[in-house]
Amino acid sequence: MDDRTSASNLTVSSSEQSAYRGGSPLRQRFPTIAYLREHARHHIPRFAFEYCDGGAGSDKGIARNWSALDAVELVPRYGVMPSLPTCEVELFGRRYAAPIGIAPMGGPALVWPGADRFMAQAAQKARVPYVLGTVGGLTIEDAARLAPDVLWFQLYRMARNDHALAFDLMQRAEAAGVHVFVMTVDVPVRTTRPREVVVGLGGGRFSPDLRMILDMLRSPGWLSALAREGHPRFANLKSYAGANAGTNEVIAFARDEIGGAFTWDQGHHASGRCRARHRARRRRHLGLQSRRPPDRSAAGLDRCAAGNRSRGARPRNHSSRQRRAQRHRRGARARARR
Repeated sequence: MDDRTSASNLTVSSSEQSAYRGGSPLRQRFPTIAYLREHARHHIPRFAFEYCDGGAGSDKGIARNWSALDAVELVPRYGVMPSLPTCEVELFGRRYAAPIGIAPMGGPALVWPGADRFMAQAAQKARVPYVLGTVGGLTIEDAARLAPDVLWFQLYRMARNDHALAFDLMQRAEAAGVHVFVMTVDVPVRTTRPREVVVGLGGGRFSPDLRMILDMLRSPGWLSALAREGHPRFANLKSYAGANAGTNEVIAFARDEIGGAFTWDQGHHASGRCRARHRARRRRHLGLQSRRPPDRSAAGLDRCAAGNRSRGARPRNHSSRQRRAQRHRRGARARARR
């Protein structure tokens, strides 16, 4: 019998069990995404709903995605699993609670003010990937504080000045502890979204007219959240657009900077520059190690030799020290495997 789904040592958390007993009051109120969508339709301004719910053209892409997902069948294996199987998965060297996560979104704070923060906190609690978008409402640094274990970062192509702005964002993400870069390759041009156009969001500016203001007034919960959280903004790009740049100035700056889609060659170039920066930082780190009190271990001798090289000095007996350090590392790896 196929035993790849072995039932040994399986545990189910109390939250997972509660889902099958009806769950929390919130789950009872919104048992499926369809209930959430219908609630949102009547509790946020119409322009916000059309912005988040609509797609390109006549929404055929959305329909195809739903059809593809509905076609996936989960086939039970009766008589094998006495309890719920684990959904954990390893992605890019880290363990997550499920093979799904929160995808990058442009301006989710328009749909509900503060949405970026809520999603980051929820992803951290659920241990699933949270992908902060370039035009999200949180800075990379704030997102790293909220979701340190699950944070990914999505990057658009910004080719001006040899991708200077993009590389600066990558440096910030790397410094903040982002685990994965997601480079967008499927948006070579801005799409036409008719549902946004008809509600007043198609001109590249956020300038509420009377109809939009009335929509806001009919959504007191949304309006209250706006008062608490402030106006939606492209948090990661605002500082580049200018210290006093307003919402529409930042939108115009983003539209000017973002354009085209990454090629595979550009992706390799970006990853190469990241590796080069990492090696440079490591060399600087090794150079600083030699300024510490002497370390008599084999690994410490190796670090000191590297530090001496960085200052132009010639270490004595470097080859023998290096060999001892290599033997030390091989022994440590062998013990770890055992």
